[in-house]
Amino acid sequence: MKHRTLFASLILCSTLTALVGAVAADNDEPPRRPAPPQEAFDACKSAKAGDACSFTTPRGTIDGTCRTPPDLDRLVCVPKHPPGGPDGPGGGSGGSR
Repeated sequence: MKHRTLFASLILCSTLTALVGAVAADNDEPPRRPAPPQEAFDACKSAKAGDACSFTTPRGTIDGTCRTPPDLDRLVCVPKHPPGGPDGPGGGSGGSR
């Protein structure tokens, strides 16, 4: 009986160690940023890379430049002052209003 309890404890510890390792491996990836709104794609629909663009959100008008970010395969209006940057939430306006 004592050996069974010890064996069960070893199995449980091994399983927990493997699960913790798997969760830690998943957390090594950088957090994904949210996808741009459809309006950001629409703003560059008939533009070229480098063209000025703007689109309207509930928070105001966003001015930017049409670019193809590394994680996307089409042009999108990239804000001049992206949220979370020095001019984003907590640091500024995030765009012109």
